[in-house]
Amino acid sequence: MLRMLEVYAKNAGVSLQSELFITIADIKSGNQETALLRFETRIGSTMLSDIVRGLLAVLRGDQGVVYFEMLAHDFKLIEIQRLKLTAMKRPGKVRKYSFSMLGCFMLMYIVILGMEIMRAMGKLF
Repeated sequence: MLRMLEVYAKNAGVSLQSELFITIADIKSGNQETALLRFETRIGSTMLSDIVRGLLAVLRGDQGVVYFEMLAHDFKLIEIQRLKLTAMKRPGKVRKYSFSMLGCFMLMYIVILGMEIMRAMGKLF
């Protein structure tokens, strides 16, 4: 777990990175469970609390594969809802691009249909 946190800390944002470095130092100097609980308390995020709860269960010997699969599914749903909310706030921009994509698809189908009709006409004459 320590190695996982060290690798993730290199790629995290500035504020999370500093919190991860504090947690890594805390893990190296003391108990892993206590360090994770302090990390959870400092951040105060419900999503992070779910992750810490799963990590603590794994540290205690539980099999956490299903828990983390369900957690990943829930986080993905939350992200999709967040993206939908962002798209709802900008209906003009989204609508403009949607119509552009619709036009491209229709143009593609018309060109393919026209090419097939021309090919069939060539065989008739």
